[in-house]
Amino acid sequence: MSTAIQEKVGVDGGASTCKPAEHADPRVRRTRKLLQDAFRSLIREKRFSDISVQDITERATVNRATFYAHYVDKSDLGLSVMKTDMVATVLQLFAQRPSFTRENLLRFSIAMFEFVGGVHDRCPNAASDLTGSLSMGIEDELYSLVRDWVSHGNAYVRLFPGCSRDAVASVISSSIFGAAHRWVRTSRKESSEDVCREIVAVLVR
Repeated sequence: MSTAIQEKVGVDGGASTCKPAEHADPRVRRTRKLLQDAFRSLIREKRFSDISVQDITERATVNRATFYAHYVDKSDLGLSVMKTDMVATVLQLFAQRPSFTRENLLRFSIAMFEFVGGVHDRCPNAASDLTGSLSMGIEDELYSLVRDWVSHGNAYVRLFPGCSRDAVASVISSSIFGAAHRWVRTSRKESSEDVCREIVAVLVR
């Protein structure tokens, strides 16, 4: 569903199915998984700003040259992990490309809230640092997910008549992303579903 993370979309008998893309070389996949898993492990233990490339390579049991063959720096790796996990959240919810309806928009919003909440739950000491450093890239990925969604067919026109795909994707992604972070910072006094229902009610008249 996301072109930004190179997700492959297949068509089978008219039904679109989604699955994450994989690099053709199994050695590359294996190395990237080692580095991403090392990052996930370290971010549970310390702040993002305190993690070094050396920490990551030692945990992944690879050398620095190998790290830089795959990622520009730790922010590049961190953003890759966040994007991968975000897309995995969507794929767990929608095995096939969903139609663009009010109900599916609600389900998608709740999934994104739970994704942000999960980051904070798993990494309470590092969450604000991590999301703050990578927030623009994460929001861009969320925009790409929504933009790719509304680009297939014209179902979005029924909910947002007279609006362009870009405008719809921008408003939806910004609304969800900003509200999810406020929800986490306010100790989740309301359920994610209740907050998301209000957001969808504001967005879809």
